[in-house]
This record gives sequence, C-alpha cells and structure tokens, in this order.
Amino acid sequence: NRGETEIDKTLHNRAVFLQDDFPLFDCLLVTAGIRLDDHSDFGSEISPRASLIYSIMDNFRFKTSYGEGFRAPSVYELYVYTENSKGDVIPNPDLVSETSKSYEMGFEGEYKKLNGKIMAFRNDINDMIYKIPTGNFRMQDNKRVLEYQKVNLDEACTQGIEIEAGLMLPWHLSIFANSTFIDSNNDDTDEDLLEVPEMKLTGRICYERPDVGLKANIRANYTGKQIIAPKFEDGKQDEAGGYTVWDIFVEKDINRNLSLFTGIDNMFNRELPYSSDRGAFFYCGFSANF
Repeated sequence: NRGETEIDKTLHNRAVFLQDDFPLFDCLLVTAGIRLDDHSDFGSEISPRASLIYSIMDNFRFKTSYGEGFRAPSVYELYVYTENSKGDVIPNPDLVSETSKSYEMGFEGEYKKLNGKIMAFRNDINDMIYKIPTGNFRMQDNKRVLEYQKVNLDEACTQGIEIEAGLMLPWHLSIFANSTFIDSNNDDTDEDLLEVPEMKLTGRICYERPDVGLKANIRANYTGKQIIAPKFEDGKQDEAGGYTVWDIFVEKDINRNLSLFTGIDNMFNRELPYSSDRGAFFYCGFSANF
C-alpha cells in the first residue's frame, strides 16, 4: 500500500442464486429469480430479478425485465494504492457497497434466415463505487498522470439502446452485428461518467459445421470515444478516441464430451489509446463435459 503500511486483510463473499421459468399461458413466459449475497464486511443483501416474454406471433416477441444488483468494494478499492497510465488510484477503506436497479424492454424476432432484436435499458446505481481526481498528478515521460481517490457517488445512471441482427448465409456461414449506444450521468455533478464509451459495436463472421464438430469466427470490436479525465479550471476535459480490435476463434469437437479451442484476441496487436486492455493475446484450451 504505497510502501507505507502492510495490509493483511481477507474478505469473504458467499452467494446463492435460484431461478425458475413459469409458463403462464402458451404465449407468456415469466422467469423469476433471487440472489442472496452474504459479505463478511458488508452484510447480507437480497437481489430479485424477473423477466417476461410475450409472444405476439410465433416469430415475434416482446421482452421486459427488472433486476436489482449488489456489489461490495474489492480489496484493491479498499486498501491498495495502484499506479497505471490510466491514473493513480488511492484506496478508500470507508467505501460502502453499491446497489443498482436495472430495467430493460424491447422486441426480438426471426424472419426466414434473418433474426434481430432492439432493446432499451436503464441502470440506476446508488452509492456507485467511482473515482474522482484529487488535483495531484505525476509526470510519466511527457505525459501527466492524474491521481484519483475512490469514493461512493450518491446516484448515477447509464441508459441506452441495444440493436442486434444476424443473417444465415450459404456455405455454413453467418454474420452477426451488435450496436449499443450509451448515455451516462453522474447525478452528483450532472456530468458524464468517466470511462463509459458513447457506443460499442461488434461484428462477427461465423463458420459452423455441426456435422464435423467445427466452428470458427472472426470478430471486430469497436469502442467509441470516452471521457478519461474531467474538466478542470485550467483546461478542458480529456477524451480518448474510438478504436477497433480484431479477434479470431476456432473450436473443434473431438467427441461428444471433449472439444479443443484456440484463438487470438487483438490479433493485429493494436496499441489501444488510454486502455488497460492487453495487446495481442494467444490462448488455447479444452472443454470437457462429464
């Protein structure tokens, strides 16, 4: 902890989650769930969730959901001072847990080889675990790295629209696209939240052969511009521009219970502006079912 104090602290968070589906009518499906968290330092919290799917037609549905969430501060947020190019962060042992209420509503459906959905969402967050600038900074080469303090915001929210579409193509190919447009707000200052991009876009080309147990895809992931430092009296707020990374993934079934997979994230080793995301990352593994 900044070389000042040795921290010896253990936190425990135990949880149980139950969920079930309830078909009320042929055209109406209700899903209800509940989660109980028990944290050694922040007590117990019950978080319910419910969703409703109403079939307007066989291939067209209305969906809505409501859920509550609970997140306790991590050990790092409570006790560990961190330094990185995104900003140095001072921990805060007086943080409290954050809670949220989430709402979602929209439509989804299929038509021949086309499928898609459009959803509107909103998340209201109380006591959001956040970071605010202290006004101090250090120089790293020619770059000014700001210092932040972990705090709880009284209220914050994110809201937006998500649009998805997919199309089946010949030769075992399909394409998929997803776009999410996000508006965020720090109710304490009436400003946008830091490090929340205005949009996220994903495009994917897939190849799948169930008869030979082979599937692969290439993905392009775009992250839109975001505010990375607030506005100070002596300057303007700092923004990071959008960027795109490409990923590739291949999986092969060996038998009905075993499959092998490999992939590369950020395969062109793109240097990402103001991001802690890694460069090109190679991985492989297997998945087994018993």
